[in-house]
Amino acid sequence: MASGRRDYTWGFLSETAAEGRYCESVNVYSSKSVISGCSEKMYQYEVPEGYRLLVNKVVISTESRDVNIFWVRHGLSVILYSYFSDFHIVDFTDRNPFVFEHGYDLIVYITNKDVSAKWFYVCIVGVLEQLT
Repeated sequence: MASGRRDYTWGFLSETAAEGRYCESVNVYSSKSVISGCSEKMYQYEVPEGYRLLVNKVVISTESRDVNIFWVRHGLSVILYSYFSDFHIVDFTDRNPFVFEHGYDLIVYITNKDVSAKWFYVCIVGVLEQLT
């Protein structure tokens, strides 16, 4: 373990919500039919001023049995890029969530690699924390 750092676990500084601050659970979902060979923006969220979003889980599912692609952007940076079929979950856990500050958008995209249009589902689980 590194010395001189608080809550140092598995190489990441813990970013859990601080006690005494107003926190609200976030559990949002989106679904959309995506045409074969196309990419679609499935979900977009902009963090309001004075808040930060701590993302604990990203859940992706589809009726397609083919290997499809999803990615999550943090502003202009891609933070997740993965191939999946049927169901995929990315678990940041409650101790080390991915943090989105004000001014950064959380955007989830899907690329349908199936031969026909299929339904895709996205669920974001996290905490919206007031900073002031």
